[in-house]
Amino acid sequence: MKTSDVYLASACLALGYKLETVNRTDPRHMQFEFSSTIQTGALGELSKLELDEVEVKWANRSLLVNAFDFAEAIKRMKSLIHSS
Repeated sequence: MKTSDVYLASACLALGYKLETVNRTDPRHMQFEFSSTIQTGALGELSKLELDEVEVKWANRSLLVNAFDFAEAIKRMKSLIHSS
């Protein structure tokens, strides 16, 4: 999945999806690409959602993520954006 939405990308990170690449060709519209590989979280829990389902649930405001993991993912995404 590819997205330029920082918060959707953060949600994917919080759910444990692996960030494959960051396309910085257009700094105003960076593209974040995720693989469908799910990484094991700190507690060993795995997300059971497919990436397409994550995007749909995000769009219709029904996606649930751990608040702490989401906040940490936002910090990570901002760090990626502002690094050179």
